[in-house]
Amino acid sequence: MSHDAFEAERGVEQLFRESGWNVIARPRGPRFTPDLLITANGVSYVVEIKSSPEGRTDRIIPKLAEAILQAEAYADDFPGARPLAVIWTRSFNESLFHRLQRFHSDYGRRVAIGMVTAAGDRQFIGEPLEMLNDISREQRETRTVGVKVRGALTFSLI
Repeated sequence: MSHDAFEAERGVEQLFRESGWNVIARPRGPRFTPDLLITANGVSYVVEIKSSPEGRTDRIIPKLAEAILQAEAYADDFPGARPLAVIWTRSFNESLFHRLQRFHSDYGRRVAIGMVTAAGDRQFIGEPLEMLNDISREQRETRTVGVKVRGALTFSLI
């Protein structure tokens, strides 16, 4: 297992534990062993985590597709558990997450998805996971500054 994959699994596991989920790492099913099995308030997910050090669409979309397929297969081995595909990366921007949302909407609606960064930023699609959505103060400031700068350049006479 690569350093990034190890860091991703530990980071996502810690996120769910700190958010009150019961977490089993590497649960054994009859055929498969997903990365995590998480449970809270009567809801269970089998979680497949893929890592990418680069937050580039051409790297992330194939990993998301693979994670979606694997999570769906793993869920068959854990009755009552829903599939969850998580992408871990060093950083992501809003544009990348919108592309993931479109891919999810087109090809993976039956699977919850999430994107988590090393800094703790996270976005999920799927109930009740969306309550975990959070972006850092730094990400929010970057987005605000970006809008102001673009607005200023849009009306520039240069």
